[in-house]
Amino acid sequence: MKKEGKPEREGSEFSKEQIETICVILIIKGR
Repeated sequence: MKKEGKPEREGSEFSKEQIETICVILIIKGR
């Protein structure tokens, strides 16, 4: 766990949902 001066509230539930969405978009664009 690394902390780069960012609150856990701004990079917890937002990161998970954003990563999943980005992953889906990347997969669709990659194919």
